[in-house]
Amino acid sequence: MYHKHSVHLRMLRLLLSLPLLLEVAFEDFSDVILLKLFAQLWSRRCFRSLTKSHMSKNVVIIGQTGAGKSSLINMLCPGANAPTSNDTTGCTHVEREYRCDLGDRFSCQVHDTIGLEEGRWGFLWAPKAERRLITYLKKMKSPHLLVYCIPAGRGLLKKSDGRNYQKFKSAVGKNVPVVVVVTHLENFRGPFSSWWSNNVDKLKAVGIPVDTRHACITTLPKADLHILCMEETLYDNSCADVKSLIRHILSKM
Repeated sequence: MYHKHSVHLRMLRLLLSLPLLLEVAFEDFSDVILLKLFAQLWSRRCFRSLTKSHMSKNVVIIGQTGAGKSSLINMLCPGANAPTSNDTTGCTHVEREYRCDLGDRFSCQVHDTIGLEEGRWGFLWAPKAERRLITYLKKMKSPHLLVYCIPAGRGLLKKSDGRNYQKFKSAVGKNVPVVVVVTHLENFRGPFSSWWSNNVDKLKAVGIPVDTRHACITTLPKADLHILCMEETLYDNSCADVKSLIRHILSKM
């Protein structure tokens, strides 16, 4: 079965081509003008429907403190100015949402959330942070996609990475897809995309399915990459990869 938005697009293309196909058949040019006008009006209606539909989609970013959630928000939503920090204390103290332009006429609402896995002296101790996030997800009208951030630059994957993945996947239900964004790869040697295949055994060990849709990126701003004598295009490529991942999931809804 074709997706409803695909049907809209097919109808739109057909309507726009009708005047050209029928121009020979109509002797009265006014009929062609009316048909063109109808096609234009319908195309505007379809465009508004597509835009409104995807803008209402909620994409929730979750992950432990320091995973780069807010940096990811700033990369996806220029001008968001979500607070970031380099230490182990959470800098996101309240959930916020931002409009995100995904390209190809796709937009959505991206939600920044408080960090998980904080110690007792952090902003919110881990058990309380988990309960608060689950409550936030339940109160939301409809989370359409969960983006789970895992920092790869801090050593081996932890059991808590898999535990949180499974816990929040269960919290949102089987109808809400969960994708993984692996962050902090600026010091990784080789193509970022190879990180996942290089760590298949570790992913299995912590309980993250290896067939999970994912993106492997850096959220380090271009200025910082320049200081480290690294290619600034890594930032743009990372942004494009995450947007493509989100867009692909939302286009199936």
